[in-house]
Amino acid sequence: MNIVIANKYYFYTGGPERYMAAVTQLLQRNGHTVIPFAMKLDQNEPSEYRDYFVSPPAKSNQYKLDQFNLSLYQKVSLLGRAIYSWGARQKLTALIRDAQVDLVYLLNICNYLSPSLIDAAKRCGVPVVMRLSDYNFACASYRFLREDQVCTECLDSGSFRPALRYRCVQNSLVQTAGRVIPMTIHRLLNILGKVDAFVAPSPTMADALVQFGCEAQRVYHVPSFVDLEQFEPVANPRRDYVLYLGRLDPDKGVDVLLAAWARLGAAAPLLCLAGTGTAVLELQAQAQAAGLTGEKVRFLGQLDKVALLETLQHAAFTVTPSLWMDNSPMSVYESLACGKPVVASDIGGIKSQIVHGQTGFLFTAGDREALAVYVERLWTDRQLVAQMSEQARETAVTHFSPEVHWHKLGNIFRQAKGIT
Repeated sequence: MNIVIANKYYFYTGGPERYMAAVTQLLQRNGHTVIPFAMKLDQNEPSEYRDYFVSPPAKSNQYKLDQFNLSLYQKVSLLGRAIYSWGARQKLTALIRDAQVDLVYLLNICNYLSPSLIDAAKRCGVPVVMRLSDYNFACASYRFLREDQVCTECLDSGSFRPALRYRCVQNSLVQTAGRVIPMTIHRLLNILGKVDAFVAPSPTMADALVQFGCEAQRVYHVPSFVDLEQFEPVANPRRDYVLYLGRLDPDKGVDVLLAAWARLGAAAPLLCLAGTGTAVLELQAQAQAAGLTGEKVRFLGQLDKVALLETLQHAAFTVTPSLWMDNSPMSVYESLACGKPVVASDIGGIKSQIVHGQTGFLFTAGDREALAVYVERLWTDRQLVAQMSEQARETAVTHFSPEVHWHKLGNIFRQAKGIT
């Protein structure tokens, strides 16, 4: 099949793009032609289909809202694009016809590409499969998180009015309305009702889709996967530090992690933080105030793929202290593949990735005391770490391999195409 993978970015910038790159290679290995569709940005990987890409809302090297310095007219245009982009629809329609596309696989299209892509495919008679990496269909902040607590009021009530009341997007009524208006129109038009199948990386996401109103028979739980050859345990790892890898943003709970380290005091192992984000300065200040810098906490910044893999392979174990209902972090899959136990929040899709007491430990999100207890237990019991390491790798091989993912995703694609 000729398969379009639509994602707003065509370069490495986060979990959805890591999945995009991995699933592209997976589809190609199984004999399919993959055609990208994205915004036309300077950071993009080279592509012969670049002329079909959609122009960005601002400059060609700016891709995040906080980078934009838009005029009032541009802001109104961006809102219109989030609701329905006629330009994106026309571009994708041309690509489908010129490349003789058989199926469209939608990843992260929110705001910049919009659900107009669904109409483009359906009008061309091409089936649409959509994978959800966050809760943008039911939550204005995408995260089901408000004031560091899980909040599903909009989903539970079937209305987006609570988001306006709480000003859930950057504590701004205007910015919240800018998200609520497109979400409301999309719901009224039942745009998601045109999607042939949904891929939910976690049971939590699958349940949210069904509660939102998507028919259960169109929703499939398909865990993400990891390249087992790339993310492979090394012989005799050093195991002389604990690793956090991911965004340094408030919803990731890194402040809780640092508070747990402060509670451990002199017994705390070295904690390495690999990544960057909006809360870097605040977290550095927190670590310094607690006397954790140097021998106890190190900020490694954004590592390239080679350095990140090596850092992961030599960690004793990893920590994932998310506060939001994290869908299914790639960092957890990669940790398991490298034979690393994970101490993680019992929240969202994470609780379906980790088997408590076997491949790691789960604690109530935000509970710094429980986090500290599990960290100390693993750090001081090397035999337990070795045992969990074997189980972690076995779990990755059995449940999160490329072959397992393709078996499930390929069946969904064939059903969407009407192939038995």
